[in-house]
Amino acid sequence: MLARRFGALPDWAEQRLAAASEAQLETWADGVLDANILTEALAVPAANHRSVAKGVYGVAVEWH
Repeated sequence: MLARRFGALPDWAEQRLAAASEAQLETWADGVLDANILTEALAVPAANHRSVAKGVYGVAVEWH
């Protein structure tokens, strides 16, 4: 669904998906149609995770 909506996925997104739990994948699947950009679609609530990755435009994006 992500690739269809946002195009080819960058490596950081593929890695994030591979490391995600089933519950996280379900959360992302529920929100994919509401997201405007890939980094928004793969966001993680602050209480659950903190990481930094390059975003869609090569800008560092931090999830808390």
